[in-house]
Amino acid sequence: MFKYSSAKPYCLVKNCQGFSLIEMVIIVAIIGILSAVAIPNMIGWRGEAQLSGAARNFYSDMQLARLKAIREAEDISILIDPLNNSYSIFIDSNSDSIHDAGEAMVVSKDMKSGINIVSTTFAGDRTQFDSRGRPNITGRVTFQNISGTVIEVSLNPIGRIRIEI
Repeated sequence: MFKYSSAKPYCLVKNCQGFSLIEMVIIVAIIGILSAVAIPNMIGWRGEAQLSGAARNFYSDMQLARLKAIREAEDISILIDPLNNSYSIFIDSNSDSIHDAGEAMVVSKDMKSGINIVSTTFAGDRTQFDSRGRPNITGRVTFQNISGTVIEVSLNPIGRIRIEI
C-alpha cells in the first residue's frame, strides 16, 4: 500500500528554490550574443526577399502581358520608367508603344521603397508583345536594393522571360 510522505523532495543543492542571479545573468548574456549575431543577418535577408519579390512581380506581369497578347490577339506594350521607378502594361490598339486615351491599362506599378529599377537595355525603355507572344524588342531590366544586390529580368527573341541572379 502507498504511504504518503510529507518529506521534501531530494535536492542536490542546499536550496532548491530557483535560479541564482549569476545563472540568470549568464543566460541573458548568451541570448544577447546570439541576437547580436542573428539580427544583422535577418535584416539582410529581408532586403534580399524584397528584391526577389519585386523581380518576380515584374516577371509575372510580363508573363501576363504575353499571355494576354496571345489570348486577345492584340499588341500589349510594356513601358519601363527607371526615373520614376515604375512600369506599366497596356493594350496598345494602334501599336505605337505609347499609352493613348482609350487604351486599357493592364498593370501599373511603382516599386516599393528600397527597390530601384537601375537600368534597362530595352530600346526606349519599352517592349511590345504581338498576337503570337513574340516581343518586338528584347532586353533586360536590372533591379537593385539598398544594399547593392542586383537581379535582372531578361526577355529573349522568342518571348522567354527569365530571372537572372
